[in-house]
Amino acid sequence: MNTRPYLLLMVSLAGFWTSGCSAVSKNVQPALLQTSSFSICPWKSSDSGLEVVRDATLWQQLLAQQQNLGELRKWEPSFKNDQRVIIYRMGQKNSAGFSASFGAPSLLPGDQLRLPVTLTAPAAGSMNAMVLTSPCVVGLVQVSLGTTVQLINDSTKAVITTARL
Repeated sequence: MNTRPYLLLMVSLAGFWTSGCSAVSKNVQPALLQTSSFSICPWKSSDSGLEVVRDATLWQQLLAQQQNLGELRKWEPSFKNDQRVIIYRMGQKNSAGFSASFGAPSLLPGDQLRLPVTLTAPAAGSMNAMVLTSPCVVGLVQVSLGTTVQLINDSTKAVITTARL
């Protein structure tokens, strides 16, 4: 008979702890939920840089611009639930062999998300097709709203760019 009140107390404390943590801390464990790389970015731009998609309307507009998006069409970002789509473009390149990919994100103090980017270039002296490419990488990230993302060159550890999510 004593175990029932004890059990109810434990359940109540567990519920208090869970709800208390989410109410006190707005931080969401950062996660790279999905990623996809392209040798020719589906969205035309010769410039390098970072674009953050913050709402469903813009995401649908970007999807409508291209037919060959493969798995991106299956993504269902929940923009109201701390998810953002980020697009990093390497800019126009004069040969094949360039690529970009995202690594595992980490949360820094001050609501900053560090997201490593591996940038690949053809080896010096290698034979590559002479064709204009514009590599990009697209990622779906889970973060606290208002977080700043800091893209880091994975090999040099230099900051590439920052943006508000």
